[in-house]
Amino acid sequence: MTFNQAHILMSQQAKKEKKGKVDSLLEAVYAASDRIANQFEASTKLLIAAEEDILLKKKQLNEELSKIPNLKVLQKLQVAKRIANDEDLMILFFAAPAEEKIVFVNAIIDNEI
Repeated sequence: MTFNQAHILMSQQAKKEKKGKVDSLLEAVYAASDRIANQFEASTKLLIAAEEDILLKKKQLNEELSKIPNLKVLQKLQVAKRIANDEDLMILFFAAPAEEKIVFVNAIIDNEI
């Protein structure tokens, strides 16, 4: 084998090794992009479910506030906005019995909470 043939053979082997490394790298990139896409899809589903839950809670809040006697529409809207924007208030409101909800709402209206 001549020097030139040996050089060509070594060059071809180097190209094959390089192609193998590139192929492995591409497989890893494709696998990673698949995992990212799956995570994105799962996260999107969770966000949609959370938004649906928030909308349901706001609807329930409106229904509960409608049960409170002598509550004017503007007061109801103000209280609903205040409670809906504060997760702690939302939890406290829904945990309270009916009588306490009236006190709770009046305290919000009077800026005591």
